[in-house]
Amino acid sequence: AAGHAEATTDTGDEDDGADDDGPAARTAIEDTCVDGTAASCRRWAMDGFYRALGRARAGTGLARISLYGDSVTAEGYIATGMRRRTMKRYGDGGAGFVFLASPSRWYQNQVVRQSQSKGWQIHSIVFNSASDQLHGYGGVSFTGTSGDHVTFKTAKRGPGDAVSRFELYYLASPKGGTADIVVDGEVALTVDSHADTTASAFAGVDLADGAHAIEVRVTRGRLRGFGVTMERASGVVVDSLGVVSNTAKSMGKIDDAHYAEQIAHRDPALVMVLLGANESGWLKGAGAMKQYRQQWEALLARVRKGDPAASCLVLGTLDAGELQDGKHYVARTNIADMIEVERAAAAAQGCAFWDARAFMGGDDAARKWFRKGLMSGDFEHLTSKGGQVIGSGIVEALEAGYAASRSR
Repeated sequence: AAGHAEATTDTGDEDDGADDDGPAARTAIEDTCVDGTAASCRRWAMDGFYRALGRARAGTGLARISLYGDSVTAEGYIATGMRRRTMKRYGDGGAGFVFLASPSRWYQNQVVRQSQSKGWQIHSIVFNSASDQLHGYGGVSFTGTSGDHVTFKTAKRGPGDAVSRFELYYLASPKGGTADIVVDGEVALTVDSHADTTASAFAGVDLADGAHAIEVRVTRGRLRGFGVTMERASGVVVDSLGVVSNTAKSMGKIDDAHYAEQIAHRDPALVMVLLGANESGWLKGAGAMKQYRQQWEALLARVRKGDPAASCLVLGTLDAGELQDGKHYVARTNIADMIEVERAAAAAQGCAFWDARAFMGGDDAARKWFRKGLMSGDFEHLTSKGGQVIGSGIVEALEAGYAASRSR
């Protein structure tokens, strides 16, 4: 049954005692066989990522993880939890993909210290979408004119406190201008984005591994860019690609050929997608769920076609609720149906699945997490602590899957 059902207790009253373990619960990744049968499988959906994780653990390469989502991921807390858990065992591979400028006032990278001029024009898959649908790897494009600039500084300590490779993702086109990449106050590279045809383009600078301040400065004409990557030679990288108000439908507002260029260059070992916070507010009925399934399959098919070697993992929608009349907690009971749609879409497209709501504790988890300081007062967004618990839980599941894969 889809829709809302009112709970019998208000928030803040005594706990009902059901499954109070919450974050301590262990939830495994549901892998999908993409070649063979479950009984005799030659290749599983997660195999590519597990191989990359092994290289990262050996110090011989990067294991890139790209996390797409909505405002739940845009806050950066989930990515932070993942980075903190992976950096000691597998190494810190750097901050990863960072939007060229801040796409909204709710976006938080949590790793890179970023500042920008006010002139950047922003087009995203959700707001003010570009008519050509060239929204870049993260679903947001930024256009600056001469004098516009943005600065990226490595973290003071912890994940992302060093970088040895900086790369700009931009659009080459007949209308393109020039920009300088300035490293620690010195121009390291001048980028000319003018070209006879329109296509994705990339310009990188190798650096001494360590702390740096890097500026992208438009010097002539217009620069349309998407983001930058800040990485090191080996370790785990987590790209935090949350776009506020994003949905499975909005993820379709990226030109297929353009996205294929972007993901082929980024070459992630694992693409994770966490959506549904927005859809849970309105999805009702079998017809809506059928459309939701189609939207999920379309976005996963785009990922699989763009980079067939990348593993993909669907993260089921988090438990959520809301307050009715300002005091009565109302659970979003349609989320259970949404999760079954997401699970089925993942299997159909050769992706793995992780049930985040089950990890939270299942029914009524949002209310319980609020009491524990893990969920914000809107019962939809995580607190910093809650996001890091989810991030740590994801990594725990990835590590368990990695260990199991080594014995296959």
